Amino acid sequence: MEINIGKLIEEEMKRQGVSHGELGRRIFKSRTNVYNILRRREMDTVLLRRISRALKTNFFALYANEMEKEGCRKPADPTTDMLTFTLQDDEKEFFVDEDINEGYQEIDALDVSLIINGVKYDVTLDMLPEELFPILVYVYGNALENGPLRDMNDEALDENFFPWLAQNHPLLAGPIVYATEEVLTELIADDVDGTYRNHINYDAPSDEDEDDWYCLGDNDIKYHIGNLTERIHKVKRPSSWLLPALDY
Repeated sequence: MEINIGKLIEEEMKRQGVSHGELGRRIFKSRTNVYNILRRREMDTVLLRRISRALKTNFFALYANEMEKEGCRKPADPTTDMLTFTLQDDEKEFFVDEDINEGYQEIDALDVSLIINGVKYDVTLDMLPEELFPILVYVYGNALENGPLRDMNDEALDENFFPWLAQNHPLLAGPIVYATEEVLTELIADDVDGTYRNHINYDAPSDEDEDDWYCLGDNDIKYHIGNLTERIHKVKRPSSWLLPALDY
């Protein structure tokens, strides 16, 4: 049996009473683009996964059932460390002390507290340039010992360090801003329930470009990274993930 995935998705939308505009809002596509998507007989896995989450329906099961009828067996249980990216937090602890396998590396990541339009969010930035961290720590230490941030309490330091960094060292602050925007865009992209969309302003895609994504709109974002050295920690990532370089 040939699967017409677009038609099946449209039937499920009708069953649930989900309009084209509503599905577009959930998957970051315009209403016009949703109509185009539903005309497809085939679909890439990233888009199908997003639609499955949006409609809370496992459309991949249709393909799995068809494959089983054709005699295809399930793959063996994965043994690679890519499993660490789908495990629950308590399960991830199993990998913390494991040796770094070939093809993987430990890199520095930065935990940042964001106050966005008055609402606090905690995010981890794990795609910052590696050379950023020693310079950032050096500048941070000097600002505390000899600079205008000395003698500040933790609360004042949280509020004042990043604005001071952006004003005096924009090349260090810039990658943090860029990485934050990337993380927030991804969070909004997967936010079917509206946890982030209800508080973060974002712009809708145009009707002209089918692959146009939502992007961040005008938001009041404050960065709290006052206790910098405590916020830097190691994460395990594939070596193939290329990190951007600082442009001095």
